Amino acid sequence: MSFDTSIAFSIMSSVAFASIAWGHMQAQMRSLKERVEEMRSEKASMEKLEGFEDRIHDKLETLEERISEVRQEVILLKKNSY
Repeated sequence: MSFDTSIAFSIMSSVAFASIAWGHMQAQMRSLKERVEEMRSEKASMEKLEGFEDRIHDKLETLEERISEVRQEVILLKKNSY
């Protein structure tokens, strides 16, 4: 091979390896972006569930307060009926 041919072959090989490396990097970036999106989706689901838990907890507290009020009314009614 002549010197010019070997330089051209070397440059083409370098470009080919750089292209392969760049393609691999792009695939990794896509994979990481997909993982980030999945994590965001999971986070949103968890936040939604936490919101449900808070609302359920508040409703349970309200029900417990109402039950306590009804118990007090029952006690008063029993006292007044005697």
